[in-house]
Formats: sequence, C-alpha cells, structure tokens
Amino acid sequence: MPFRDYIPTPAGLKAWLDAMTGDEKFVLVVGCGGMSSIHLAFGHIDQTTWLAVITLTVGAYITGKTIENTAETQSNTKVAVAQTEALAVVNTSPNAGPAADAIAGLNK
Repeated sequence: MPFRDYIPTPAGLKAWLDAMTGDEKFVLVVGCGGMSSIHLAFGHIDQTTWLAVITLTVGAYITGKTIENTAETQSNTKVAVAQTEALAVVNTSPNAGPAADAIAGLNK
C-alpha cells in the first residue's frame, strides 16, 4: 500500500485526539515541544529558536486555558442568576398558587 493511504485526515486526527485525551491543546503543545526538540538535536534550529518555540507554545496554552476557564465561569454565573431570577418571579407572582406560597414560606 502506498504511504499516502496512511496519512490521517484532519477529521480523523480530531477524533483520535478527542478519544485519547479530550484536550487537543495539551497534545499540540507536547507535540510541538517534541518536534522542536528533535529539530534541535539534529541541528536544524539553534537553542534560541528552540527556547522561543517552547516559550510561545506554553504561553499560548496557558492563555487558551485561562480564557476557556473564564468563559466557563461566566456561563455558570449567568445560569445561576437566571435561575435565581426565575425563582423570584415564581415567589412574587400573585397567581402562583399554594405551591409558591409554600416555597415563599420556606424562604422567610
């Protein structure tokens, strides 16, 4: 079989990364570090270039994870606020009925 039959497609790589780790960014940073280390060992790049590649990839990874965690926290906060507001509407509705009166009594 020709070598081109073994080259994975982008969709296949993404499925493999999801199945193996669940965190593509980490795998890409480790892969980039490994490849740059191999290039350094064979003399294709100098130490300054290697240091720049490692520093920038780790910095990008940390930035990406920070943005991801911030967005997740903001999303969770918005859901909690919406749930609280919905409960407040139920508790203050004049036609809420006995269940709302019972809940309002528990909240006092």
